[in-house]
Amino acid sequence: MSSAGEDAAAVSKQRAIAAMVREIGDLDQKLASARADGRRLDVALLTARRNELWDNWIEEQLEALGDEVEQIKQVADRAAKCLAVWKERSEGFDKDFTEPTPAQMAILAPASLLPKSWSEANAAIHLLPEFRMPDHLSMSAAIQQAERVLEAARMLLPEAEAYLAEMRAASSYPTEWNAFCAKDHSAYFDARAALDEATGALDGTS
Repeated sequence: MSSAGEDAAAVSKQRAIAAMVREIGDLDQKLASARADGRRLDVALLTARRNELWDNWIEEQLEALGDEVEQIKQVADRAAKCLAVWKERSEGFDKDFTEPTPAQMAILAPASLLPKSWSEANAAIHLLPEFRMPDHLSMSAAIQQAERVLEAARMLLPEAEAYLAEMRAASSYPTEWNAFCAKDHSAYFDARAALDEATGALDGTS
């Protein structure tokens, strides 16, 4: 349930991080060659260059993870709001809604105008892509998928926050960094895959 702009920014950041990894790898090869040849000055310069790039890479990694944590929170918030208004819409055919409901106002409250009725609010929300019910799903299926997204986001959030905290704590110390890399982080990656699968099913991209 992320926007096209958010996806593009994430891809751009991932490419920048990947480019840094490749450059670090190239420097490691040059550094090993310089050490083997006994070129002390080159070793010093290459080491300084690698350390600076490493620090930049760590900074980018931490920033990307921080962005991911915020995006997970946004996905959970959006899924919860979608669920609330979609469930109301499913009930709206049987109940006589008149005034805008708290669920609708949770979405529309920041607007300078206020909806005059439940139906007007419902129509306005339908015009917002991030809250529009997917065309490829029935109402009941969309509600079920949104529930999956919300549950997956709530499962992932603490795992992502813990992963970020561990990376930040280990980033300045080689021994701790090696231990961090060797640790089993499958709970985080499995939870992230589950959210990707749930959002893909809801958005029709998987």
